[in-house]
Amino acid sequence: MFKEITTDQKQPISNPFANLRLKETKTKGRRKAIPPEMIQRILTPGAMGKLNVEARDVMLICLNTGCRPSEVCGVLPEHIHLKDDTSHFDLVEEGRELKSGASIRKVVLLGVAPEAIIPIESRPIMH
Repeated sequence: MFKEITTDQKQPISNPFANLRLKETKTKGRRKAIPPEMIQRILTPGAMGKLNVEARDVMLICLNTGCRPSEVCGVLPEHIHLKDDTSHFDLVEEGRELKSGASIRKVVLLGVAPEAIIPIESRPIMH
């Protein structure tokens, strides 16, 4: 890019970035997706029988949205929009810090997620 700019402007300037190299780092790579068989096992009637209602709802929302449990647990009632054209909730940094900037997003609620999020929407706000 530097070469292109200096050539366009007809200015013979040596490139100060010519010998610059970034340190190589190992990339973590992508996590493997949960195998469909495991999801079927989790969704088998009675499989979540030992969980309390709140934990079961969080698990169902996570399975249906791909959200982290900590993200679901931190959703405030005012960020849940079940009456909009598309039911969703907003993941925002309000009262907590999210893992990354990409974590701030709107999450569409499909499957059993809208029903599972109702107790979160109606819970009293503790300040």
